[in-house]
Amino acid sequence: MIESTHRLWLLGFLVGLGACQASDPPLQSESAPSWMTRHPDLLAENVFYLSPAASQNRVPDELQPIQLETHFQFWRFLVPAPSQGDSEQIWNHLDESRLPVDQQILLQRNGFRMGVGHESSWPAIRAILEQFHPQLQTAVAAVNDSVALFVQIEEVPESLPFFTLDSQNKLAGARFPPCRECLRVEHQADLENLGNVHLHIVPELQWERTDLTAQFLPVSRLLPNWESHAFDSLEMTLTLKPGEFIIIGPSHSAQLSYLVGSQFLRSVHDGQSFEETYCILPRIVRKE
Repeated sequence: MIESTHRLWLLGFLVGLGACQASDPPLQSESAPSWMTRHPDLLAENVFYLSPAASQNRVPDELQPIQLETHFQFWRFLVPAPSQGDSEQIWNHLDESRLPVDQQILLQRNGFRMGVGHESSWPAIRAILEQFHPQLQTAVAAVNDSVALFVQIEEVPESLPFFTLDSQNKLAGARFPPCRECLRVEHQADLENLGNVHLHIVPELQWERTDLTAQFLPVSRLLPNWESHAFDSLEMTLTLKPGEFIIIGPSHSAQLSYLVGSQFLRSVHDGQSFEETYCILPRIVRKE
C-alpha cells in the first residue's frame, strides 16, 4: 500500500490564500469516485454544471451572477529510484497528445513528462505506483480565477546552476542563488463549457531579495521581497474536462543531473534517491 508521510509539502499562494491541509490517500467513498481524496470541501454536492434543468425556476442568469472557484487536489508520489523503467508504465494509461508534439519533445528533452488521465484510468495508475511503496504527500486548495498557485517542490539551500535544452538541442544555463523550486499553476474556468478548466503550468525558481528597498514614486511602496525565474519554454498549457487530472513526472532525460527536470523531479531524502511524480486534479465549484 501507499505510505502516507506526516510531512506536508508546502503550497505557496498569492495575495493571502489560506494554509493547505493534508488529506487521506485516495479511497473508496460513497459520495465520490474511489480515486478521489476524501475531503469535505471537495465532496460537497455543490459542483455546478450548466444544463437546461439548472435554469428552471431560477432568477434569469443575467440578473444572478455565477461565482465560481477552482478546487485543487495535489498528490506527490516519491518513488524510490532507480525504478523509472517500471514506473513509467503509468504513461500507457495517460494521454500525452494534449500538448503539441513539439512541446512534448521539448519537455522530455529537459527531463519532464506530462499526460492527462481520467477517473477510469486512475486504478491502473495507482496499482503501478503502489508496487514501489512510494511515500505520498497531499494538499488541497480552493481559489478564485486569476489567483495563481505555487506548488513548492523543494528548497535548494545553495547556489546551483540550472540548464535547459532548446528545440535545436542547444544547452543554456545560469546559476541561481539559494531558492525554492515551484510549479506555477495558473487556471481559469471555461465559461462556455462550465466544468472545464484551462491550465497553464510553468516550472519556476523563487528566491528572497537581498537588496530590499523602498520606492517612493509614484506612490510609496515596498518592493516585493521575492524574485523569480520562470522556465517559460517548458510551459504546459491545456484544458481539462470534468473527471480529468494531470500527471507530471520525470522522463529518461531527468537522469542528467544538470537539467531542470532532474533538479525538479529527482531528490534525496535521508540518503535515499527518489523520483517525484505529481498528480493535479482541479474541479470547478459554484460558490453559494
